[in-house]
Amino acid sequence: MTAKPNKYYEKALHHITEAIALRPDHAGARYHRGLVYAKMGEWDNAIADYNKAISLDSRYADAYFNRGIAHAEKDDLDAAFKDYDRAIELKPYFDAAYKSRGDAYFKKGRLGAAIKNYGRAIELNPNFGAAYQKRGLAYADKGKHKKARRDRKKAKQIERASKRAF
Repeated sequence: MTAKPNKYYEKALHHITEAIALRPDHAGARYHRGLVYAKMGEWDNAIADYNKAISLDSRYADAYFNRGIAHAEKDDLDAAFKDYDRAIELKPYFDAAYKSRGDAYFKKGRLGAAIKNYGRAIELNPNFGAAYQKRGLAYADKGKHKKARRDRKKAKQIERASKRAF
């Protein structure tokens, strides 16, 4: 998926690239430029910047996580699994990494592993509506319709509550 060019993303790229020119050893700048490339759907550029951020700071859990997302977007699930695993190893309470690893398992048809990862994301963040939604889909695919309905209902409750909060 390639996103439409966006003048704000282009401007952000320009400013972050200027910052990198001033401090090429700044892992955070590389990471943030990778995020902008990801928003633009430029997965190879995003991966290149995440790689550089990781080479500068090998314990940068968010860089591993977002590189995993970029690999998953390119359908390189094996690389995505490695990055999600490393992100979780570095940051064991990383709910979004468990949810994304669940998505990758779901994509591979490994529903049991997907359900387990969505469950862990929910344990870490009981208000993680997207994890409930995806676990519900996995339960439905496994024929566990009662559990699927329960999770979809919970996801809708969370969504309604978050809309009321704003």
